[in-house]
Amino acid sequence: MAITTYSELKSAVTNWTHRADLSSYADEFIDLTEAKLNRKLRMSEMESSTSVAVTTADLSLPSGFLEMRDIFVSGSPDTILEYVTPYQYEREITTETGKPRKYTMIADAIKLYPVGSYTIGMTYYKQITPLDGTNTSNWILANYPDLYLNGVLYHAYMFVQNAEMAQMYGQLFNDQIDEMTRKNRRKTASGAPLQVVAA
Repeated sequence: MAITTYSELKSAVTNWTHRADLSSYADEFIDLTEAKLNRKLRMSEMESSTSVAVTTADLSLPSGFLEMRDIFVSGSPDTILEYVTPYQYEREITTETGKPRKYTMIADAIKLYPVGSYTIGMTYYKQITPLDGTNTSNWILANYPDLYLNGVLYHAYMFVQNAEMAQMYGQLFNDQIDEMTRKNRRKTASGAPLQVVAA
């Protein structure tokens, strides 16, 4: 049976493990799989962008934020901001105003320096849209149903303490993530060959 929806993925837990008693835990296995995918997977399909007008040093992280790819002051041209550690930020910050040049991340906020009225743009990796009764599919389930299946089966066998089967499905899951990462690198790096430019 094809696995194209949330309910079909839940059914696959019992179909593949031959354990009807695990059906009530399927949501847990799916949630745990998605948590692991959010930690390990970085694909172009996970990229999102936004722009925000700022007047202070504080900028809230976008909803579902996982990791920064680019952050810049919008303009002609855009000005990429330099990342500094929170410690460097605290040491360098003054009352200087003007176009932001640097940023750091503290807790769930981005801190800019200097401070001025500008539009900040960013490209970032966003969490995978979780599956549930309302959202019955996402780009991973549509394109890589076997990745979801291996993930939920890994957690199912961990739950029933079958180390051998858990190891097998865990290895398949990790191998697929590695394969997808390599595929994404080839896709994003394709195009004209790199050229050496004299300084």
